[in-house]
Parts: sequence; C-alpha cells; structure tokens
Amino acid sequence: MANACCGISPMHVRILVLVGLAFVTHAAPFDFEDHGELFFVQSRAHFQARRAASSEDGVCMQIEDVELARPIRDVLAEHPGEDGWCIFGALGIWASKCAVARRSGSMVGFAAMGDAMYSRYLPVPKLMGPKRVQLPGGSQITIRDHIYPFDDLYCYAMGWYGLDRYQAVHNITYAEEVSKQSCGSLEKSYQNISMKEMMDRADSDAAELAWKVWSASPLPEVSQSLIDGMRLHAAAKCALSNGHGAICDVANCAERGCLLPEGTVGYTLRGECASVV
Repeated sequence: MANACCGISPMHVRILVLVGLAFVTHAAPFDFEDHGELFFVQSRAHFQARRAASSEDGVCMQIEDVELARPIRDVLAEHPGEDGWCIFGALGIWASKCAVARRSGSMVGFAAMGDAMYSRYLPVPKLMGPKRVQLPGGSQITIRDHIYPFDDLYCYAMGWYGLDRYQAVHNITYAEEVSKQSCGSLEKSYQNISMKEMMDRADSDAAELAWKVWSASPLPEVSQSLIDGMRLHAAAKCALSNGHGAICDVANCAERGCLLPEGTVGYTLRGECASVV
C-alpha cells in the first residue's frame, strides 16, 4: 500500500480486501445513494464464498487453504486430466466460469460476464476522470477506471489490449496461441508460484495502483514492481493449464476495452470500443 504522501488520505479512499472482494469507496464527489448501491468489484484473483463441488459448474473439488500455499503445478499433478481452473473453481466465478468456458470451447460467456461486472461503474462519468500514469521505460497510458484500475494495467502490460479483439473472444485457438506466447516468457521465472502468492500480490498491487490513480500527482509513476506483479498474476493463470491457462483473461481484456490514440484506454461499455461478444 502506498503511503499518503501524494495528496490523498484514507478518509477519501479506502481499499478493503475482505473474503475476496475489493470494496472501494470515495467519500466526496460521488453520491452512492443516488445510484442505489455501493460498488462491489471482484478481482479475478480473490476469494468469493466457496461453492459446492460440481464439475458442470466449473468446480471440480473443494480446495483447502493448505493447497493454496503449494505450487500450482504440484496441486495439478495430483489430479491428472483435470483442468486447473476447475480444480480451483471453488474460489469464485473468476475460476469456475473460466473452467466452464474452456470446456465449452467458447469465451463469449466469460467475456460477457466481465461486461456485467464492469457495467456497475464504468459508464458512470464521475468515476471515470482521466489519470495519466508513467510506466517504466518512459511510456505513458491514461486510465479512467478509478474503481479497479488493476485490470487496465494488467491488460496493457500483457499486451492484451493490442489483439484482434473479435478473434480473442470468438476463436479459442487464437486465444490459446496468444496465451501460449504470453506464458512462454513467464514459466521459467514463476515455476513454483502458488495461488496464495498470486492472490496476496494482487491485493497489494491493486491497492497500490488505486492509490496512484486517486492521488493528486499529475503523473504518478508505476513502478517496475507493479509491472512485475502483472506478470506474476498472468503466470499463475498460465500455470492452471500448462501454458494455455490465461485464455479467459485474454478474452476479458479484448471485450473490456481497446487502446485509443495517445495511449488512452477506451472502454466498450462507454461506446469507445466495439463490443465483440
């Protein structure tokens, strides 16, 4: 968590990670009562309420906490023939719905699920002011998702905002090839990654990035550590299916948005990118 050095205080932004949900609230300009609800944003890296095992629903088994701390590849080795997404499906719909999508050979439903989640806040202008951030190496991007900017940095850092968006959602062979190429550069560095490591890192990275986006700094810097966290996140997804496991995130990024001129992230739900579901 970044400190309060940049003109933002805990009174204005609080990021709470509780049983896998990130609750992000902003005290001043946005009246949640006018919109009927708080925004509950689920990171695909976090717990939801655990669900009963049903392989048809993408939950092949109940997963114990001790398994979360073990290398993902070791857990999968004990369940030959099972999809890693289904093995960890009880952690939440980010995993179980991906397992269902992979089994059906279609990413459309998973990408549409992302739209349903993002629709709760991406179309709200008061939550979408532009924030330009400086990346390692000197490049810059403009993020306007102030609720869960993690996904923008993740999609951008992995190169998944620069794909053939329609193919990424509708052609599972294309999505698998993208995943394979992305995962190939990660496997050696993260061979023993555990699910717990991914979830813990996603919590801290999401919090740090949110503080930067909400800060008063005109051009906050994204550290190399944050970029490395995006790669770690992808590596864990890759590990769930022998280098092809990131395909659901590939599809989600493709439907979520696209890159507009001058490095601005555009959003499908704001009509800035064509929907591909």
